[in-house]
Formats: sequence, C-alpha cells, structure tokens
Amino acid sequence: MIDDRGRAFDIEDVEMKTTAAWRNGPRAFDAELPDGRVLGHVMPYEGRWLWRLSDDVEWHDPEPVRGGIARFIDPDGREAAILNLLEAIETRYSASGTDMERDMGEAFTDADIMTGVEDATDASGVTR
Repeated sequence: MIDDRGRAFDIEDVEMKTTAAWRNGPRAFDAELPDGRVLGHVMPYEGRWLWRLSDDVEWHDPEPVRGGIARFIDPDGREAAILNLLEAIETRYSASGTDMERDMGEAFTDADIMTGVEDATDASGVTR
C-alpha cells in the first residue's frame, strides 16, 4: 500500500495504540504506523464504538463482521470498529484495491479455514 506521502507500508505495519480521547476521558485507539503517522481512530460513544480515518470528519458505526469470526465479535463493539477501520485503511491506501483477500476478518471465513485444512492433509487423510 502507498500512503499519501508516497511511502509504502503493509497493513501489518499498522499498530492499534491506546490513548485518552481527552484528559480523564474514555480510552480511544489510534491506528498508527511505526514512524508515528496516525491513519485512523476508534472511540467509544454512548455505549457503542465508532471509527474514522484520520482525515475524515465523520465518525462511522461499524459494519457487521462477516465470516467465521463474526460469532465472536459484538457488532457494536471495539473489535468490530477496529476491523472496519483496518479495512478502510486498506481500501484507502491500497494501490489496486484488490489486494485484501486474506486480510482482516476474511482470513477467518469458513471457506478459508477449510482450504487450510485441506492443504494440511496428505493422500491418506492424516493431518500433520
């Protein structure tokens, strides 16, 4: 992926760092690159979590998480908002917009899990 300054980075370079939204305020999370640039934010608001990219003014409710991981994630919770933010970062900064097939929650879809299981079995059907 290429950032707005022309520097390459990978979604794995993005760290979610906790900060205070304001002095003595709720804990928020910043999606930050190793050089300190912040790409987005996740913050609690009225019992739910919201996210936004750093250059956006509008906060977003998380979209439902799909795939096998969805049953473990609260749709209005912190994890859903973080996954939505990371997906938005990939969409915004991806050079092609199609390099996201195995990242985020999609890595946990039932189809991907079964593909991994099939790859790990030999002809006799024994998993190694």
